Amino acid sequence: GGTTDLVNSVVPAGSTATWTPGAGKYGDGAYYFNTVSSGVGYAPSSNFVLGGGTGNFQIGAWVKLTALSTYATLVAQDTLGNIRMLFRMRNNNGTPLFYFAPNYPNTVALAVGGPLNSMNTVNVWKYVCVQRSGNVFTVFVDGVPGTPVTYDATFVQLGCNLTIGVDGTSLADVFNGYIQGFEISKPGVLLSTDGSHHPLQ
Repeated sequence: GGTTDLVNSVVPAGSTATWTPGAGKYGDGAYYFNTVSSGVGYAPSSNFVLGGGTGNFQIGAWVKLTALSTYATLVAQDTLGNIRMLFRMRNNNGTPLFYFAPNYPNTVALAVGGPLNSMNTVNVWKYVCVQRSGNVFTVFVDGVPGTPVTYDATFVQLGCNLTIGVDGTSLADVFNGYIQGFEISKPGVLLSTDGSHHPLQ
């Protein structure tokens, strides 16, 4: 158990975002992303394997978009076997989308949308997360759920690279804005960019 500071305890495999004092939701700091090079990359770690079967987890962050770019990526995982996980803040006209593709780009096995058009504003802090509870996936924005989706198959990810703020494979779909308190939590593991845990907002 315990909390791991994701930024300081995981060896980066890519460039780092710009830490901006005073830009956070509560007047503290936040990370600013606006280019491919500002994405934060991490080498494979067993902590990034979210589990098979019905392994529960949550991926979330406070986000503030400064531009309404299409396919703004919060986090992506990629493997050598073309197994992909992406959590985009804007997909389908401003709707968050979490998806899992075990044979990318040929197969998208899971696609979970958040509240419709909930990310169509700039310069407003919102808490966005995806939760898996049993075999049910739900995307929330400020506590408001999208339509839950049931997915029973094994959620396999081996040798995962993880990137925040950019799609690490295509080096595209950049997040434009601020990210604070990014976390991945699962039973016994909490990884966070600010060392704290945000329960479902």
